[in-house]
Amino acid sequence: MKRFSYCLMMGLLPAAVWADDNPAPVCSPEKTAEVLAAATPNKRSVRLDCSLTLPPNQVVEKNVELIGEQAGRVVLDCQGSRLVRREGESDNLSIRSEWRDNGWSRPHGITIRNCRIDGALRISGMDDERWKQASFVRDNTAAIQNAAPYDILLENLEINGSSRVPLYLRPGVTGVTLRNSRIGGWSQGPAVYLDAETANNVLLDNVIAVTTPREQLAVDGSAKNLIAGNRFPNPKNGGIYLYRNCGERGMVRHQTPSYNRIIGNYFDNKSARFFRPMIWLSSRNGWRKFCRDDSGYDFGSSADNKDYAEYNEVSGNRFARYLGWWTIRDSSKDNRVQGNIKAPVN
Repeated sequence: MKRFSYCLMMGLLPAAVWADDNPAPVCSPEKTAEVLAAATPNKRSVRLDCSLTLPPNQVVEKNVELIGEQAGRVVLDCQGSRLVRREGESDNLSIRSEWRDNGWSRPHGITIRNCRIDGALRISGMDDERWKQASFVRDNTAAIQNAAPYDILLENLEINGSSRVPLYLRPGVTGVTLRNSRIGGWSQGPAVYLDAETANNVLLDNVIAVTTPREQLAVDGSAKNLIAGNRFPNPKNGGIYLYRNCGERGMVRHQTPSYNRIIGNYFDNKSARFFRPMIWLSSRNGWRKFCRDDSGYDFGSSADNKDYAEYNEVSGNRFARYLGWWTIRDSSKDNRVQGNIKAPVN
């Protein structure tokens, strides 16, 4: 059995097709009971390596973890049940790679659907220390991607943020599709963060409405993503920003935020701050104190702190208030910006 999203069939998705020819086994009643049991200080998380359909109207208090190849092809269908996290300050749902003696064990082919998450979902590859060391190697983007989870479908989710970034794709994650979902609540950072060296991810037909002092969607050194058909009801401090966090924590950033497609989104920006564009290509360009912290190499952000958000397409987007350069700011070159208009609230 194979699954194809609508956009993939229409030729829009950059993500790979993923298959369920070898689906994960169904969870036992004992595993279901373990997931639903109350969290305690000594039992804050539960590891899932089987497919699970939760009973409706339940509450999961633990951090649900899908780790390594064992979590491959797992389907988690919450049927509207909530993941709330009662103990600790980690994420409610974690999908991450695991280092073993012979390399990285990577989750892939995962589906998460119909979940109500009060907190955050994070997808992670390399830990920070290994990522930092890898960043000092020329042309390391592929190596970082090959350590990270890939081909993950997130659909019909409701994520209500509470300080942490509600949806965070850490370095190297590829092939994640978020569709028909809503992200709300509040965050100290953006609603969605696509971190360095991530690529080929899809945000399709979502409502993104987080209260935050920042932009709603950060595309930080992330490339070849499709951001289409999303609604941003209150992007007070900015909508979608493309940049490259040069030198942050001493790490060299390699990939530029290029070849992204931002098409057919709607921004209800009537109340947005005038000096905060809705879409900004190359929003930083080296204007951060830490940009020199990765000095010493002749490649990536160590050699040049500029963002180089190039060869992106920004087309067919609609805005409640459209003021040209103040609404879509292109601080780079070779981008295709066309057909973006003022339109009534929908």
